[in-house]
Amino acid sequence: MDILESVAHRLHKNSDDLRTYDLPNLVSVVRRNLIREIDFRIEAQNLRIARTFASETDVIIPEIHNQYCSEQMLVMEYVQGEKIKDFDPGDEFDAQGLAKQGLNAAIKQIKTATLWCTFCFV
Repeated sequence: MDILESVAHRLHKNSDDLRTYDLPNLVSVVRRNLIREIDFRIEAQNLRIARTFASETDVIIPEIHNQYCSEQMLVMEYVQGEKIKDFDPGDEFDAQGLAKQGLNAAIKQIKTATLWCTFCFV
């Protein structure tokens, strides 16, 4: 990111065509978002929010072990399961039911996130 920031500043300084894009600010925004993405404390917070709707679905959200979590490490309970790609299409497998369940869980996550964001910014 430091190299990208240096290049952005040089381009901003030396190119009239690129100056309108404000590359240094763009790199700053990307840096800030990347740092947020790799901070596992934020991920732990997001999982705690997700647990608020988990009781309404068959989706399992692992428990967080906060005492072991840090910015660089996220420790959750182990949840035994199977990967979708490992299901044999020939077996009795309710693909449509699983798709509906996944879609319902995604919609509830979006609703929860929307309500959470509305609550935070009001």
